[in-house]
Amino acid sequence: EQKQNLVNKLSNEIEQLKKEISEKELNAQKIENEIKIALNKQSEMKNSELNFDVLSQEFQQKKGSLDWPTDNFIIMSSFGKVSHASLPGIQYINHGIQLAVPRGSSIKSVYSGEVSSIIIQNNYLKSIIIDHGLYFTVYTNLGEVYFQQGDIVLENEPLGLVFIKEKHKTGITEFQIWKEFESQDPKIWLKNVN
Repeated sequence: EQKQNLVNKLSNEIEQLKKEISEKELNAQKIENEIKIALNKQSEMKNSELNFDVLSQEFQQKKGSLDWPTDNFIIMSSFGKVSHASLPGIQYINHGIQLAVPRGSSIKSVYSGEVSSIIIQNNYLKSIIIDHGLYFTVYTNLGEVYFQQGDIVLENEPLGLVFIKEKHKTGITEFQIWKEFESQDPKIWLKNVN
């Protein structure tokens, strides 16, 4: 009976994990689709408030020296293929890095750009995509966003607040950097932290 209960519990955890991974993949696909739309708009736009070529070059020059998207954080998961924390042998792809942040933490733009899109995720939280020419930064799991699509944001300007469950002290946000359709490891773009 104990073995059966354990098997049932593990089966439920595996199903929950599959659901989480599926949602993560759907959200990643939404982000990628929005980036495709933004790149198509860029090619159609002649007169814009931002010069996308100059912006791309300036963003590229900041590699290794961008400020982090929040001041107080713990890195929970790195970029690329990662193992699930509680279920050994289960791996998934992170298109960014996951940061645990305390209640009331603002997420800020790591560089100036234009709000390309605000995505409502499957869990009703928001992701914001900032256009930096050929580069895009993505900030996920926000409960509150301060900007609308088309707004210009400045470097280090607060974008919104990370969602944190009522009885929890911390929340998780994922920060991503894309060059066109290819996700980049944010840690090589951000300043080193001690």
